Amino acid sequence: MAARIPRRRGYAMIVALLIITLLVAGGALMVQELMVRSKLLRAEANELHLQNVLDSAVSHMMAKYRYDLLFAGVDHLSIDGGVAQIRAEVAGTELRKLTIDAQYHGLRRQAVVALFVKSDEPIRLIDYQYTVGYPSFAAP
Repeated sequence: MAARIPRRRGYAMIVALLIITLLVAGGALMVQELMVRSKLLRAEANELHLQNVLDSAVSHMMAKYRYDLLFAGVDHLSIDGGVAQIRAEVAGTELRKLTIDAQYHGLRRQAVVALFVKSDEPIRLIDYQYTVGYPSFAAP
């Protein structure tokens, strides 16, 4: 009888070590998944912030046109940690075409915006689109 007790203890020790190994491996997989999710959420937050930089640049230009209908753009506009470069073209007597290059944390995006500007009427946003083929996603 005494010889069987050490065998049971050895078997219990192997089972306990196996369970601990499985728990550690499962925990490591959960940590890895959480890190991947965190990275994806950070990248999505940066994309949303970049979109905010573009929208803020459009708002800035609409405000500038309220006071100066011949405003030509801005080479370096700092907005919420991002940078925008705005080129304005006169596309008609009351139409302005804006090309906006925005950067935020290594991400870049370009948009083309059309504004209707007339001194006695409110400025209206006619068109807002991203330039096709412009790299919008990059590694954070």
